[in-house]
Amino acid sequence: MNKKYINIGIILSLFVLLFTACDDDYEAPGSDVNHAFITTSFGNKTNRTQINNRVNLMDFSKGVKSRTWTFGDNVVDLDYNPIASSTEEYPKIRFTTPGQHSVTLTQTYNGNVWIGETETSSASYDTTITITVVDSIRADFSAVRVQEGTTLTNAEGALNVIEGGREISFTDLSTGEPNDLKWILSRPDGFRREVTEAPYTTKLNSVGNYDVTYIASSAFGKDTLAFKDYIKIIPSTDPMILESITADKKIRLTYSRDVEYPAYCDPASITLNITNDGNPVSGITVTGFSLDANMPNIIILSLSNEIYNTDEITISYDDAVGNLVSADGMKIDSFTDEAVTFTTRKDLFEVTGFDGTVENSTNYNWAYAWWGGEWGKYNIGNNVSTAEVYEGTQSLYFDMQTNGGAILNFRNDAGTNLNTVPVEAGKLYEGSFWIYIEEQGTEASNLLWMLPNNGWATMMGVYLGGTETTGEWYKVSTRYEATATEDLSFVIRGHNPTATGPLKIYIDNMKFEELERRP
Repeated sequence: MNKKYINIGIILSLFVLLFTACDDDYEAPGSDVNHAFITTSFGNKTNRTQINNRVNLMDFSKGVKSRTWTFGDNVVDLDYNPIASSTEEYPKIRFTTPGQHSVTLTQTYNGNVWIGETETSSASYDTTITITVVDSIRADFSAVRVQEGTTLTNAEGALNVIEGGREISFTDLSTGEPNDLKWILSRPDGFRREVTEAPYTTKLNSVGNYDVTYIASSAFGKDTLAFKDYIKIIPSTDPMILESITADKKIRLTYSRDVEYPAYCDPASITLNITNDGNPVSGITVTGFSLDANMPNIIILSLSNEIYNTDEITISYDDAVGNLVSADGMKIDSFTDEAVTFTTRKDLFEVTGFDGTVENSTNYNWAYAWWGGEWGKYNIGNNVSTAEVYEGTQSLYFDMQTNGGAILNFRNDAGTNLNTVPVEAGKLYEGSFWIYIEEQGTEASNLLWMLPNNGWATMMGVYLGGTETTGEWYKVSTRYEATATEDLSFVIRGHNPTATGPLKIYIDNMKFEELERRP
C-alpha cells in the first residue's frame, strides 16, 4: 500500500483579523465606554475548524475590569500544553478531539456594559462560543462485489478477482468530513477513469489488473489512499447482454460489457429490415464495424446509405457468420429482429416542459379543464397513479364514469398551463403514448383522444370497441403534418358517452416528436 497523508493546517493570521475586526471605529454611546466586542479568528464565518488547528479567541471589549476564558476538556495551547482557562485578551488554543466544543468568556466591566447599541443594567457579561471541530482527513473506503455481495480486500497487490462486466460499489469511509472525493481506476496500458461520485458504482469490462487511488480533501486537509494491483478482472461466465440498439445516422449496439476488435467481423453477419410508412426500403446494408472511442461496450455499424428517423428498422445478427466477442473472450450470440430506436427525434413535450413520462408530476399538475357536464364525470384530482406503469414509477390514470368523460390540461408547479407545442408548416410530427386498459364497458363508443385545438383534428385517437384485451400495455401513435407555423394547443380528452360501464385506463410515455422525411 502506498499511503500518503498531507495535513494542511490553516494558519489563521491574527494580524489580518485584527485589521478586519477593527476597520470600523465604533464608539459606544454615553460618557463611559463599557462595550462588549468578542470575536474569533473565524470572523463572520462558521466557527468550524479541524482537530489541532490554531484558533484565535479575541476580546476587543472596552472598559473590562476582569475576564476569564473557560475552554473545557481536550484543549491545549500552541505548544500542546493542556489549558483549561485563561485571563488573556487574545488566547490561542487548539482542540485535540473532534465534536462540538463550547468556550465561555466571563467579563466584569467598570460599569453597565453596552451590547451593540443597547445599554444593559449589569456590569457583568457572559459569552458562549460554540466551535465545531472535525477530525483529520484520512482517506478510507470499502468496496463490494454487487452481484455476490462480498467485500474486497483493501491492500496493495490484493488482486480482488471480479468477472468482467460485474458491478463494483465503492463507499467513502473517510474521517474529517471531506467534501471533495475522487476515485481513480487505472491500468498499466494507459486506461484511466476518474470520477467524483460517492458512493460510486461501476463496471470494469476488460481483463487485466487495475490500480485504485482514492483522494479525500476539504478546506482543512487532504489524504490519498492508493493500492496497486487492487482488482483483477477475469473473463466472465455471464452472457453478453444486448442492452439497446439506437441510431442516428449510424446504428449502435450497446452491450453489457466491452467488445473486442469488432472491425474483423463480417458485415454479412448483420441483416437489416427497413420500412418507411409501410413501404420497404432496400439498398441499405452494413459496411463495417467499429468501437465507440469512449464507450468500448458500444459497436457502431457503418451503413451503405442514409437512414431517417421515420424508418422502422429491425436488425438480426448471425453468429455463424460473424465473430463478435467480448473483451474478456465471451462469444456474442445471435439475435433476430431486434428493433432500432432513433435518438435523433426531438420530443417537443420534453422541450416545452410537458411531463409526458408523468415521472415528475403530482395530481396538481393535471388540471380539470372545466368543460362541465359529462366531461367532469371522472375521478377528478386522482389522476397520477403508481398502480400500473409502462416505465418508471408513475402513470396518468383515467377513471371515467359510465356515460362520462374527462378533459385535462397539464400545468407546471407555478400554475401555468403547458398545453402547447411549437410546430412548423410542412414538417412532419408523430404523437404517441402507451396505454393500459384496466376496465371497460361493452359498447363501441368508448374512446380516448389527444387532440390539437386547430380545427379539432384528431391527433391520437384510440377507439375502444369494448373487446380489447385488458391488463397489458400497448403503444398508440399517429402522424401529423403541420399546415402552419404556430404554437399548437392540445388537451387530453377521454369520452365514454354510451358505455355499459366505466372506462379505466393508464397512459404513460407520451411523446410529440419532430420527424425526418425520407426523400
